[in-house]
Amino acid sequence: MIRKTIEAELVMEKSIERLRWEDLDPEKLSRLLDLNATSGAQWKAKESEVILRHQLSAPLLPDLLLPPGAEAARLQDLVRCGPATGSFGEQLSCHKPSLELLKAIKTFARHAGDDAASPLRGNPANVLYFAAIAAAIDRCAARISKLSDEALREGFLWASCRSGAEALKPLYLRAKVKLLP
Repeated sequence: MIRKTIEAELVMEKSIERLRWEDLDPEKLSRLLDLNATSGAQWKAKESEVILRHQLSAPLLPDLLLPPGAEAARLQDLVRCGPATGSFGEQLSCHKPSLELLKAIKTFARHAGDDAASPLRGNPANVLYFAAIAAAIDRCAARISKLSDEALREGFLWASCRSGAEALKPLYLRAKVKLLP
């Protein structure tokens, strides 16, 4: 087994030695080297779906600690003691979510959406953002956004149609109905 690994490494090393810059596709190379590229905005629909599904099944921590100003000790206590705090999806879909954790999910989603290096940038971050707001409205009778009712209704409708967000669709629809005049 070790011999096969060493042989594979030698083959790879020889391939890299033969690689010449002038043989590389200039367009692909420029995208690879573009540090200002917006990674999430370039995701195809299927990739966004996979990223969103992964994030919904991911544990809340350590992700909720990523935004600047996140209160680590408080969030760790909430996750340790709260109901349905295993994953993002569980918190967003549980009957009585923690309002503080929903606010933290919203903040995390906004942070990920603004971070050019985040794989969540684009649709996955926006879906999480609106899901946290919808869960607060639907399950906690609380408003955690300054967006207008019309903007929220539009956001809920948009998010409910994204691939990967099927499990959240009832949440978006209930929150949308609760915003009706």
